[in-house]
Amino acid sequence: MARPAPRRDEGIEDLDAGHDAVVRLATLARDGDREAFQRLYRIHASRVFRFTASIVRDRGDAEDATAETFLQAWRDLPRLRDCERYEAWLLQIAHRRSLDQLRKHRPLRPLDEAAEVAETRRDRSPHESTQDAEDAARLRDALNELPESQRTVLTLRYLMELSHDEIASTTGRSAAAVRQLRQRGLASLRRVLGSD
Repeated sequence: MARPAPRRDEGIEDLDAGHDAVVRLATLARDGDREAFQRLYRIHASRVFRFTASIVRDRGDAEDATAETFLQAWRDLPRLRDCERYEAWLLQIAHRRSLDQLRKHRPLRPLDEAAEVAETRRDRSPHESTQDAEDAARLRDALNELPESQRTVLTLRYLMELSHDEIASTTGRSAAAVRQLRQRGLASLRRVLGSD
């Protein structure tokens, strides 16, 4: 059973970052609550940055695309009809702003500072951490060799953990097209990484 939207006096800082909390915060923010939107920003900023970085492949451009994403989200939030879809809606905006950044800066600059695909865990030995970093760099380099459409779908599926339907909604493609791009992307990655 869905919980009703929080009252204005309910502590926003007490809300966790789960889906229900995001829906409640989005509802408040849609009604003009800046504190709720700031909380949404804190919850989603690093995720949106990783997503934009996977597309634009430049740290500065990813930062710009991320900032533009949240500016547009704040402006357009009053028109969001279904706050249940806030996260997919936000990634749609991030996808468009990332493509805008790509169009601004052709030819593309090489990736040298994008967010790591895998984070190093603290309980790993120095050797394991080094190996993880090398594996992440190989994967990042291999992803960079893929067409933008495949790279985007793989990032949304495996880094952002979205479903095929959510990816379809975010990218404006059909779920069948998303599945096909995922399969082609994985096959391309295997070829690039030499694991065929």
